[in-house]
Amino acid sequence: MKNITIKSLSLGLVGLISMSAMGQKTEEVFTNPVKLPASINTGAHEESYPLLTSDGQSLYFVRTYTKNDGDYKAGDQNIMVSNMENGNWSLASDDLPTLNNQFTNAVVGISKDGNRLYLLNKYPKNPKQTAKGISESKKEGSSWATPTTVNVPQVDFVGDHYGANISSDERVIIFSANIKDRGMGHEDLYISMVDEDGNWSAPKHLGYNINTASPDFAPFLSPDKKKLYFSSFGHDSKGSSDIFVCERLDDTYLRWSAPKNLGAPINTEFFDGYISMNSKKEFFFSSNRDKGTYSDIYTSKLETKVIEEPVDPKKEAQTAIDDLKKQMELKLVYFDVDKAVIRANDALILNAVADLLKAHPSVGLKVMGHTDSDASEAYNMKLSEKRANAAAAYLVEKGIKRERMKVEFYGESKPVANNSTKDGRLLNRRVNLDLYVIQ
Repeated sequence: MKNITIKSLSLGLVGLISMSAMGQKTEEVFTNPVKLPASINTGAHEESYPLLTSDGQSLYFVRTYTKNDGDYKAGDQNIMVSNMENGNWSLASDDLPTLNNQFTNAVVGISKDGNRLYLLNKYPKNPKQTAKGISESKKEGSSWATPTTVNVPQVDFVGDHYGANISSDERVIIFSANIKDRGMGHEDLYISMVDEDGNWSAPKHLGYNINTASPDFAPFLSPDKKKLYFSSFGHDSKGSSDIFVCERLDDTYLRWSAPKNLGAPINTEFFDGYISMNSKKEFFFSSNRDKGTYSDIYTSKLETKVIEEPVDPKKEAQTAIDDLKKQMELKLVYFDVDKAVIRANDALILNAVADLLKAHPSVGLKVMGHTDSDASEAYNMKLSEKRANAAAAYLVEKGIKRERMKVEFYGESKPVANNSTKDGRLLNRRVNLDLYVIQ
């Protein structure tokens, strides 16, 4: 990161669909990013590499000066910190004398309790020298102790573009670096893990499922260590750096799912990178989407959203028909002898049918009139027609267009009971209603 130009700073500073308890399909989606206030973003310089404490009360980030500004020279990079005060971020300060020096400075990890910081590079006793690697500093009252080196073997990075992220449980380091004779010649992602004796392993390449021929950088391991977020100019990035996520597949930390582009609204056609989050799913990242010049820090959250299933009107209508059939027998019975008058009990059925027809325009209705065998066939045919028309007229009064109904009449030809008995004849004096979905 030393002496990185503004253009190359972006290279080297270092919402899943599921089912709810109620059976609904849900997905996690990012809220529209909001740029942090002027207490953090300057507009005239680069702000990047945000890391939030687990309680969400302090935000560490890096400010890279793009031009001479007071005591700062173009290219200077300092650790900044802002605290949440009364719901607002305080004016960011770099008053961290033990952490900031004339070299590249960045916070790359924060312990869960917030009392230990992991820092990029070593802090030798000679303030004019530095070396690539990782350091740590413990909080002493309101200040930070002089950083000490974290001994990770074989950190022989090539070039100025490199970085790291230490998991919040302080057990895993993900490096982004160009290591001589390994990787693709640009920044790749590597992993180092600590054993029970506190010894760190040499960095291991995360493989070509994640790493590409383009720079892959700015890693961040989620608080539960199940997801790895990183930035890349490769994969399916949209013209510049995009942010990706993959899921850990086993305990080796060497097998990950295929990286997924976070997509809009996080990624844009401009530079987007350096994402981090806390256990509350509060995300912070760096982007120059505003004017396409210098990067600022933005925030977003993951919210659970119910996925609305596409509505099939015909399927919905058929379900409504089936439900109504379960509630009542769709036939009008108990017509008085030689009458075609709708009785009160039968009106309840017709009211329910009218409501269904109004709610579902794709439903049609067949109205079929019947009689018992008293009187002549010709007379009964006319009577069955009157009964069918009486039911249809009732529905028209309820607001149903006549064109949606097919009126049929059968006289005495389709009995459902024996006409030789009084009860049988009563059952035959009926109108049947056949609801169906228009195909």
